[in-house]
This record gives sequence, structure tokens and C-alpha cells, in this order.
Amino acid sequence: MQIDEDPSWQDLIVDYLMNGNLPTDKSEARNVKQKTARYCMNDNKLIRRSYSSHHLTCIKYPQTLEITAFFAKFKIKQHLSTPRYPQGNGQVETSNKVILDCLKKKLEGVKGKWVDEVLRILWAYRTTK
Repeated sequence: MQIDEDPSWQDLIVDYLMNGNLPTDKSEARNVKQKTARYCMNDNKLIRRSYSSHHLTCIKYPQTLEITAFFAKFKIKQHLSTPRYPQGNGQVETSNKVILDCLKKKLEGVKGKWVDEVLRILWAYRTTK
């Protein structure tokens, strides 16, 4: 696996959260604002918010080297899903369609209680095959 020291995707988000700076391009600025809604800063670390599981700390080089060394030490393999494997992408699309259908059916009557119901639907989907 190759690790770059180049500017990271995180840099624009961190700069906006810390200093309020946005790119001059309107489209890119809108994109940064939308992405930033999912992140926060804690002790100068970028944290990805998650409403259904743990918050995730975003890491950068050189900490990525430590993690890849850890993976190598314990023979942990990373499997990436890329457009090179279209059958994997098709499975994701099919899964998404099933989840959306379940969500639509279940959420039609619950109105304001949809947050609780979403977690139940996702749990049911994940525990059945």
C-alpha cells in the first residue's frame, strides 16, 4: 500500500473548522461545507461524527505508517472495493435498494419517530441474510 505525504482530503475541512476559510470556487466551497457538517475538531484532531456507532478519528501521515505496520505485524489484509470489481458495486446497489424499500415501508407511518425506527430496520437487515 502506498501512502502519500501530499496534501490530504482533510486539510480543507480542518482549515474551515479551525479558521473559517473556504475555497474561492463556489462549488468547491459548498462541497466543503456539506462535508464539514459530518466532522468536528477535538484536541486538534479531526473527528468523523457517527450517529449509529462510535466517532472516528481521522488520521494522516505519519500515523498511517504505524497502522500499516500494525496490520503487517498481525497479517491483517485490507480488501478494497473499487470500480475494477463491478460485481461488488452491483451488490452494494442491490443492498441499498433493499434497505431503501424497507425504510420507505416502515417509515411511512412513524413520522417523527423515524430515528429509532431506522436503527431497528438496519439491525434487522444486518442480522438476516
